[in-house]
Amino acid sequence: MGGHGGLNILPQKSWNVYNFDNREKVKKDEEAAAKEDQIKREQSRKRDTEFRIHKLKLAKGLQPDTTDSVSITTESNNNHINLFQGIKVFPFLLSENKEDDSEEGFKRKKLKKQEEGKKKEKVVVSAEDDKYRLGYGIVGKGVKAPWYVSLPVKEGMGVVVWM
Repeated sequence: MGGHGGLNILPQKSWNVYNFDNREKVKKDEEAAAKEDQIKREQSRKRDTEFRIHKLKLAKGLQPDTTDSVSITTESNNNHINLFQGIKVFPFLLSENKEDDSEEGFKRKKLKKQEEGKKKEKVVVSAEDDKYRLGYGIVGKGVKAPWYVSLPVKEGMGVVVWM
């Protein structure tokens, strides 16, 4: 007769989240996780502080302490990082035309460009070719138009023929 018409067996289950024992377990786990996080944060702050002190000493020109509890591995030079180190062959370097920075090299390049410009044929675009430019229509050059694109043509006695 508990007002909801049925057995109330939840309090006897071991997995019941409202049991006192289960609530205590959760509370202990949360406290342990909070302590662990606090310890990690403190260690991180300590490492950061020691690293900053080490960098400041290097910048000032002082010898850093060798009795530091945390070993700091830093590179004192901030040089360019070569991502292609170890790669010996580049495809663009394989071409036979090596860059020639002399005046004769520039003259040769200029003459070569002029010759290439003369060799190129000018393309004449007619009105018919203009119809088939990209995005103009759905039918390409030399292809018969589908029946739904062409207009109906009347022939004879009222019969409509699609072409």
